[in-house]
Amino acid sequence: MAASCGVYDENAALLVAAERGRVGCVLGVVDEGLSRNESSGTTVAALTVAAQRGHVGYVRALLTAAAAVGAAGAAAAEEDEDGWTALHWAAHWGHAACARALLDAGADPRAARARDGWTPLHVASWRGHLPNVRVLLAAGADAEATARGGGGSGGVVDGGSGWRPLHCAARGGHCACAGELLRAGADPTRRAANGARPVDVAAGEDVRRVLLEAEDAAAAAPGRNKAHETMRKEKYM
Repeated sequence: MAASCGVYDENAALLVAAERGRVGCVLGVVDEGLSRNESSGTTVAALTVAAQRGHVGYVRALLTAAAAVGAAGAAAAEEDEDGWTALHWAAHWGHAACARALLDAGADPRAARARDGWTPLHVASWRGHLPNVRVLLAAGADAEATARGGGGSGGVVDGGSGWRPLHCAARGGHCACAGELLRAGADPTRRAANGARPVDVAAGEDVRRVLLEAEDAAAAAPGRNKAHETMRKEKYM
């Protein structure tokens, strides 16, 4: 059956099928006896490729195959050599259906890359993928997750230590994502390690206005007025 994908090696067939989104190929390979226990690295690589390409049918098929050997959750949670899970990649490329399939299989919406603490929500917010932001928040992603470094797939943010998803949405100028994060409880006044608030790193007047309005609303909360006035003075001095 692997030969039907044009590849006679079972591991290679999984990767080729992931690239092309050919669900029948992965089912055929599994029928021939390939399980995650025999080649977990290949399975995770195939899942990552499928999530990157947005092949949701293939993602579901591979997770179903992994579930047959009790490994769907583990496959969804494993990191690639860059430290990202398949859920990070689905968030990066904006494939909300793939993200939902991974979450349904047990992927952790709060999974943070070891080296910098970036979660899938940081990634989706940075890239401005609103459907992914919504899917992740609905699954329990932490709107206040704190990064420890620059993040991205190559350390894309200078001074990113202490950034939260709202910083990421602000820096990208993504108003809709910023609004969704604020409605989920993100605090617009929280500072990064270098002292920057989301509004301080915002790109574009529209997202700056959204964040300043959110700060004004936060100032109305008991005990917040003094801190808010201090921030205003710092910003406009």
